[in-house]
Amino acid sequence: VALVVDSSGSMKGEKLPAAQRSLQAYLAQIGPRDVVALFDFDSVVRPPVVLQGGGAAPDADRAQQFVGRLEAEGGTVLYDAVRQGRDWLRRTRRPGEILAVVVLTDGQDNGSQLNLEALSTELGRSGFRGDERIGVFTIGYGGEGDYDAGVLRRIAESNGGEFAAGTPDSIRRRMEDLQMAF
Repeated sequence: VALVVDSSGSMKGEKLPAAQRSLQAYLAQIGPRDVVALFDFDSVVRPPVVLQGGGAAPDADRAQQFVGRLEAEGGTVLYDAVRQGRDWLRRTRRPGEILAVVVLTDGQDNGSQLNLEALSTELGRSGFRGDERIGVFTIGYGGEGDYDAGVLRRIAESNGGEFAAGTPDSIRRRMEDLQMAF
């Protein structure tokens, strides 16, 4: 799983701590065979922190450090971040793996080099119907108007994934559902 986390300025207030709690709950239950790449993005997409499941102390510590370092600032290069998560999965995949990009965001893209049309086309080639089978699941954080549900739905549905909106509790449950599926 490539977990792509929005830490842009619009995540200030209660949204970022709520996202951090959701992440901690998800990361605490990854399985021993799971590999999770954590991508933090705002105006830039940072290199991933890669965790191997199983609760090994070094990876558990790195997960906590990643979550603790998230700081709400900057813009939102959403489209570039989604593509980088997908591209990381393409480069590191092993035979028989089930792959997914999970995107947590409250914002709309502002500043990506890639536009929505190009991202949708690229994702369509790596969706569940293609040989690569990389699903993208978008989760809108915050209240109505905090994110563009139409854009997040289009990103997810361009390759057979799903969009979900919700509160920190419903997002945590959605992430748990995805954990069970993958």
